[in-house]
Amino acid sequence: MHVPEEVPLRTPRSRSGIVAGSGSSTGHLTTCRYAAAVTELGSQRSVTKIKLGGAVRTHQSVSIQTTPEASWLYAPEGTAVYYDTGELYTHHNTAGVQLLVPGEWWTAWWFQDKRWIAIDVTLPVEETSEGFRYTDLELDLWWRNGDSGIVDQDELDTALTSGKVDQTTAEAAQQVANSLHDRLQHDREFIELGFSMLDRCLDRSSAS
Repeated sequence: MHVPEEVPLRTPRSRSGIVAGSGSSTGHLTTCRYAAAVTELGSQRSVTKIKLGGAVRTHQSVSIQTTPEASWLYAPEGTAVYYDTGELYTHHNTAGVQLLVPGEWWTAWWFQDKRWIAIDVTLPVEETSEGFRYTDLELDLWWRNGDSGIVDQDELDTALTSGKVDQTTAEAAQQVANSLHDRLQHDREFIELGFSMLDRCLDRSSAS
């Protein structure tokens, strides 16, 4: 699916009915909600990222046993990413695990190379029959070796100016990013959980 550039994106509500950035969402989530043992590497699931400019990119990941509310997926090094036209976009240059929580305004990656975290601020993540889908709001976060930050603020500002997102959505995205940045600075359990999941996947992949 393509996002029509001429139609501003309106702020949807999460499954709880609360607009992200206004009292729900990131600030009240507990890390234990995401915790799960990696018992096996399971079936393939598709993950589709939709860019505000209309580009649609999909890759296949391997599902990991998770909690009912959150899903962890593993993408080995070399995972191919394709446009919806079937054209190859890129290959992942490192292994990673991705955390997806339907209804939340973000998705996070823990990467093997350089042991860093990347987070996309998004419209609420949707679960589909084949996997997951989300629209990237351009605002991103990173963590590495105790340092963290918010990047691509200019891209969100440009999307607002051009009408690709409305003011309410932009403000919600900013609040979610600020809350996530606070988590990256103070929630060591959240940071270590992802790397623990990644290391177990790597161990099981090498043993198989």
